[in-house]
Amino acid sequence: MSSFAALIDDKFIKTGKVTKAAILGIDGSISALSSNFELNESEAKMIVAAFDGSTGGLRIEGKMFEVEKSHKKNSIHATCNDEIGSGVVCVKTGMVILIGYYDHKVNPIECIEVVESVAEDMANGNV
Repeated sequence: MSSFAALIDDKFIKTGKVTKAAILGIDGSISALSSNFELNESEAKMIVAAFDGSTGGLRIEGKMFEVEKSHKKNSIHATCNDEIGSGVVCVKTGMVILIGYYDHKVNPIECIEVVESVAEDMANGNV
């Protein structure tokens, strides 16, 4: 298991506050996915483009997500148009993009907090 795969399991999935997770390179390359996440390359590239403001929505696992909030320039929150209560949080660090996906069983605020906390830990060298 790669260190990124372990990070996904330990810091995201095991919290119970993130349903699926991924780590992308800044270029959109897929570095790690949780076992239940089916993100493809074109969807990953769309996430990268969203940080530049060049897209108003995301497609993840074939479903459309509407970007609702972009906190600062390094954090995006989008909700799923096809699944009520589902959404995604994407946080760009200096080296990777962290993605946390939540479904209707998870409080979106808790998912956002988990993903942003891991990003902060990475920035501070604590991960």
